[in-house]
Amino acid sequence: MVRFRPEPTPASETARTLVSRVPDATWDLGLARATDLLVAHAREPSSALPPKAQAIALSHAGYPGHAQFGRELNGGAFPDDLVDQMALLAISRDAPVDVAISKRGYADGATLWIAGIAPRHVLLDPVPRDVELDGALPVQVEALSGDPDMALYVAPPMGAVQAMPIESLVSRWLVDFHVPGEYRIEVVVNDGTRSEVVLLWSEFVDAEVPPLFTLPPATHSDVSPMEAAEELYGVLNTFREDVGMRTLERFEPYERLAREHAAFMAHAGQVGHVLPGITEGVAKRAETRFAPTADHSENVAAALTWQDAHDLAVLSPGHRRNLLCEDCTHVSIGAAMESPQGRVPRLFVTWELLSFPNGPPRELQEYDH
Repeated sequence: MVRFRPEPTPASETARTLVSRVPDATWDLGLARATDLLVAHAREPSSALPPKAQAIALSHAGYPGHAQFGRELNGGAFPDDLVDQMALLAISRDAPVDVAISKRGYADGATLWIAGIAPRHVLLDPVPRDVELDGALPVQVEALSGDPDMALYVAPPMGAVQAMPIESLVSRWLVDFHVPGEYRIEVVVNDGTRSEVVLLWSEFVDAEVPPLFTLPPATHSDVSPMEAAEELYGVLNTFREDVGMRTLERFEPYERLAREHAAFMAHAGQVGHVLPGITEGVAKRAETRFAPTADHSENVAAALTWQDAHDLAVLSPGHRRNLLCEDCTHVSIGAAMESPQGRVPRLFVTWELLSFPNGPPRELQEYDH
């Protein structure tokens, strides 16, 4: 998987020292894997770190950030000079940073230290590192502050680079994986004066095309969309109970809206809170049908089964935060299945986590159904 893997309290004393010395730093297991790979392949202790080796290490480690690496060769003591440089860099970045460090000893008593640091401006929902040929990949990012102007770039093994806009917490499906090889993907933020790469990772596309008659096995047994919604109500409240939060009451008046939005997504084959030209979203439609208005924390997803849809929501930082909404008291869930179209159909799900600051909404009698 390609994802951030933060470890708030790393196991080694060296790692804890590094985190304590670098402002606003978090030890990341993916970045640590990248430094391990770099130090393991350092044949000569005094050799530089070539950019290609850094890119390969990050790609195979599954770390999605735009990282920088430094090295120090000494007699085995903690690399104070290297860490001081990392601390200065962290201060200049004005953002949380992920850090990692690895070392390797040599027969002559020398020790090579390699450290990595990466600013974390946005979060990336977990994505598989390997994609089937002609497959699809959902990419969703979450900006940690503000509403930045972001663009997504995909560089295939051959051919032109593709550029497309991407918004925070809106899933963008990538489908043009028609050539086997390594695809480099970047998310770039433009603040009006300069552009900065905030995410950078690789997707590896398998060259073997599966037979057309072979369908990937579902991880769970098939159920109808109505049954899937019923199951999702149950696992949501179990998930909340397991972390010590109150359960949510089912709000049936909004279920029709949630099912309707799931059906819109299934028809379009797209996951989104708003589908341009199709629907303005559940919250907007609810305003025209009910009063008073509710506060919505909405999740949307597509997966092969309801279990997979729930797992995707739990793994995503933004979706997980909505599932654990503290102010919410009610929930409405809708599900719909897309047309097969020669492949395993996906289940599209809409969660509406709700709170009612002005009381529960009631349907407007004059609304024309």
